[in-house]
Amino acid sequence: MPLFFRRRIVALGAVFDYSAWLTQHFPLADRWDHQDPVSSSVLEASYSTALALGRELSPSATRFTFTADDPDGWNVIGEVGADPEASEVGSGQAHGGAGTGACNLFSSAAASTPRIRILNFLSIGKTYRVTITVSNDSGAGTGVIKTDSFVVDNTFPVGTTSFDVVANETTLTVRVIGTAPADLTIDTVSVKQLNIAESSEFPGPEELSTSGVGTMDKGNWTVVESPPNQAVTQINSSTLKLVSDDATSVSIAQASMVTGRRYLVNYDIVSITGVLKVDTGIPTQTITVARNYNSEFTAIGTSIRFRNSGAANINIANISITEQNPMNGDTVVSEVGVPTNFGSLGLSVVDDGAASKSGFLSAELNSKLNLELGFISMWGQSDTWAAGKAYLCALIINANYQIYIARDGSNLIPTFRSNGVDEQISIASGSPSDWFHIVIKWAYPGNVAVYYQGVPSGTPQAIANQMIGNLTAALFGAASDTPTLVWDDGRTRAMLGYEDISDAQVLSLYNQGRR
Repeated sequence: MPLFFRRRIVALGAVFDYSAWLTQHFPLADRWDHQDPVSSSVLEASYSTALALGRELSPSATRFTFTADDPDGWNVIGEVGADPEASEVGSGQAHGGAGTGACNLFSSAAASTPRIRILNFLSIGKTYRVTITVSNDSGAGTGVIKTDSFVVDNTFPVGTTSFDVVANETTLTVRVIGTAPADLTIDTVSVKQLNIAESSEFPGPEELSTSGVGTMDKGNWTVVESPPNQAVTQINSSTLKLVSDDATSVSIAQASMVTGRRYLVNYDIVSITGVLKVDTGIPTQTITVARNYNSEFTAIGTSIRFRNSGAANINIANISITEQNPMNGDTVVSEVGVPTNFGSLGLSVVDDGAASKSGFLSAELNSKLNLELGFISMWGQSDTWAAGKAYLCALIINANYQIYIARDGSNLIPTFRSNGVDEQISIASGSPSDWFHIVIKWAYPGNVAVYYQGVPSGTPQAIANQMIGNLTAALFGAASDTPTLVWDDGRTRAMLGYEDISDAQVLSLYNQGRR
């Protein structure tokens, strides 16, 4: 059972003239540019220069291997003899394609198309880059394959196709769609997690695996058992069994966390009789129902433990622990160039006007963002400081959970709203005609603080409630679709960071100027 422990990369963003300086001093940041360089037309652009890919997760990234004519590492569904069948190309079947090391999906009837899948393979809510190469399509009306494991299904023609997706279940499934007959040859399937980096500090995966009858390679796990009545056993390549016939403890634990840091834990309970406790370095979780579990928490200790509570028989799979916002500066990114579509942030060109706004929400942003710790650093310029409220930038979960910077007349009002309670600090801007600099930072538990023109401004406000939920919108120039709340005739350059920025760092940002 693998424990994948990975650091997330939070270094997507726009390239300014001082990008090297920003990357050096603020590696945990996204940056956006929303400006009006020459006229009343507002142009915003974001360039994604650093997307980090994790190691290869698929057993078939370079070629398929087979045992008894079934692809290794995959589970075959819907196979009945040679029709329908998932088989190795070149091993004697009268199917399309040639050569060995590829997987052929064949069926003469549309209702019985075979599928290949990997159980307990993905982590719900995480982003993956899937690349599939199809070399042959001899079926009428087919020619595409489909993954069932993602929020948006994606299809593949003949050739090599890549896409970035967020998993909404743990099983990866590849199948043929279209009309019969199906005769499709898949050369390779590559799956890598996005926004992570491998680290020598946490090399992973650490595996518990059987190495012979009665023996087990425990990796970095500490196993407490008293066989045969209290035992930990590996029942297949992805699933571990904890069994106890009474209240005597049986458990697995690993000390991989740093107290005080934020983590996301995922695990899948395949089956359960009795009660499972997940505890020690995390708030105790009591599990009695078989399903997929994921939660965020601040570590209160270094270890995570899975144990019985009373007599129990529990199958666990796909444990993963991800540090949400590592702040030790040793993150590593791999350059993938500047996508012509402005990368995964999906920004566009809009016209300046009363109903204008622009969004920068993405799956990557949502997957990595921790709304309990961070900051927005923004340069802004306004052609008018007229009466009324207008939003410069807003991160929105719903009406009761938001972080935004707005103006109300000539006052700037950075606000942290959680559970409908506003922690708001009003600043007299002085109605500047030139660019101004403002920062809002937050930490829960802790305070909201604001800086204007490089120095602290106003009185920090204690945060009363935890920010919960996923972003539904991230916007320049609006807090919603309401035209009257749009910041008309405005320009911004913003950076969203994932660390507890200091007074000296804010001043340094201000002194660097708007580049």
